[in-house]
Amino acid sequence: MAQPITNQALLLPITEQLKISKLELFKAFILILNSKKTKIKMQ
Repeated sequence: MAQPITNQALLLPITEQLKISKLELFKAFILILNSKKTKIKMQ
């Protein structure tokens, strides 16, 4: 019984990090899209 608990304890921080990294990637994607839109407007 101890094995799955330790595995879950190890996996939890990884999944949390993945959620954060996905959010950061999403923010970066939006920033890139916004910068492209402004460049198109300027031209």
